[in-house]
Amino acid sequence: MNRKVLIAGAHGVIGRAAAIRLASQPDAEVFGLSRRIGTPIAGLKTVSVDPLFRQHSSNCGTTRSSPGSP
Repeated sequence: MNRKVLIAGAHGVIGRAAAIRLASQPDAEVFGLSRRIGTPIAGLKTVSVDPLFRQHSSNCGTTRSSPGSP
């Protein structure tokens, strides 16, 4: 059975530790979301995205604006 795992904050302290551990599992396909790209992690497919940057979030479907924002 192949597990698919998504880690938000994959290049932060806790997310990085989780990504390293999970990516070493032979039955796991690991995807990481991060606002910044850090040192590559073996077995991790990283997507750089900033949810506060409108162009990034608009590519993911519908967006929500904060009250008072354009």
